[in-house]
Amino acid sequence: MTSSESVLWGYRPWFTRWPVLVRYLQGPLSLTPSQLALYNGSDSSLPIYLAINGSVFDVSANPLVYGPGGHYNFFTGKDATRAFVTGCFQEDQTHDLRGVEEMFMPVVEEAELKTLSSGEKKIRREQDRRLARTSVQKQVQHWENFFRNHKKYFEVGKVVGLEVPEEQRELCQSAKQQRPKRSSLKKGN
Repeated sequence: MTSSESVLWGYRPWFTRWPVLVRYLQGPLSLTPSQLALYNGSDSSLPIYLAINGSVFDVSANPLVYGPGGHYNFFTGKDATRAFVTGCFQEDQTHDLRGVEEMFMPVVEEAELKTLSSGEKKIRREQDRRLARTSVQKQVQHWENFFRNHKKYFEVGKVVGLEVPEEQRELCQSAKQQRPKRSSLKKGN
């Protein structure tokens, strides 16, 4: 027996991972966006952090992916929750999720709209928006759980002082193109 993994059949509890134990003993961090920006991998003496939905995760265990020159370096040093949901990595590097539900709202064809009364249209829009917001929250929860339950990454704290911009962002082109068509939803596709 050379490590805790051999005794525990491949399971490695959080308290056997040194960086996680140190962070636990020091307590959670509260970082402002400007403080979080320092942890983007450009300074090798600092860990690499990314945030999603206000939770900060240490991803230093994978510097080839999250460090300078890595495929996902653009996520580090900020809360880019919107980019995780929309997939628009360059233009949506923000925590502001307002308007993202649009990408999950079905596109309705004009011919179908003509068959509905104004009350039916309103009810349908409200139902679609409610379902779309649920889809956004599921996406955010998926990514938050991915980092929270990852065997190499761990939560180190929270982002504080996130300000909501005055102007709501427009949905990026790629996300607009992903919108489902109502006719394909009816067919079960």
